[in-house]
Amino acid sequence: LKRELWTEAYDAYRRGLELQLGDEEPAEVAMAITGLAIAEVMTQRVAEGEARIAAARPQFPNDALFLYNAACVSGRVMQMLVDTPPSAERDERLAELRRQAIADLKLSVQLGFDQLDWMQE
Repeated sequence: LKRELWTEAYDAYRRGLELQLGDEEPAEVAMAITGLAIAEVMTQRVAEGEARIAAARPQFPNDALFLYNAACVSGRVMQMLVDTPPSAERDERLAELRRQAIADLKLSVQLGFDQLDWMQE
C-alpha cells in the first residue's frame, strides 16, 4: 500500500484473507481487512471496499488502527468523487463520507492512535 502498487496489494491482501486459519491476532485481521478495502477502492472496486469496512465494523469497534484505516478508505473514496462532475447526489455523498471519516478519525485518536505525522501525510 505504501508503494501505491494497488493491484499487487489487492492480490496480496485478498490471498492473505483467504488463507486465514482462524488463529490470527485480531489486529492482524483488522489490518488485512482494511488493507484489502483500501486496495479495492484504489482498483475501482469502491462498493466492495466500502462494504468490507461496513461488514467488519462490528468486529473492531474499539480498534484504533481499524478506525484510522476506515477513515482512510472514506478519504480515498472522497478523492475519487471530487473528480466527478458536481451534482447534489455527489455533494451529499461527499458530506456523508466526510462525516464518517471524521468520526472514525476522532474515535481512533481517542482510543490511542497517536501517529499524527502519518495522518498529515
